[in-house]
Amino acid sequence: MDSQVLELSSGAIRNKKLNIRPCGLDFFPDGILGGSTKDKLGRQITIQAAGLSAPIKTDIPTDKRSGRPRWFFRERSWVKDFIRENRLIPGDSVIIRRVANRTYEIAPKKRKLTFIDLFAGIGGTRIAFEKAGCECVFSSE
Repeated sequence: MDSQVLELSSGAIRNKKLNIRPCGLDFFPDGILGGSTKDKLGRQITIQAAGLSAPIKTDIPTDKRSGRPRWFFRERSWVKDFIRENRLIPGDSVIIRRVANRTYEIAPKKRKLTFIDLFAGIGGTRIAFEKAGCECVFSSE
């Protein structure tokens, strides 16, 4: 199964658009590109988004003048709910994975918690945090 990691920018969250340019067209099946308007849909794919109960049917629109991909999913009303349900913030990443020819899954990529270790002493607190999967980004005695 192919997968791609997409980083969420503040603009992507504000405009409810996942930037799928890093995936490239080869990641998606033939015929997914539609016209610039909803009356010229491409062959749709199904997206199963983590935290949402209903699958999403969508294609990728093209620019009216150039015919190039617009690099977001046409149907995007679900993106706001996906971000809210998964408590995503700018800088977080999501993984889009192809599970079948026209079916994809989108899920948040777990972020690694970071901490600073002040008044470190013998390091007991640091050891506990690191065993829990956190990363120390600064330590001071």
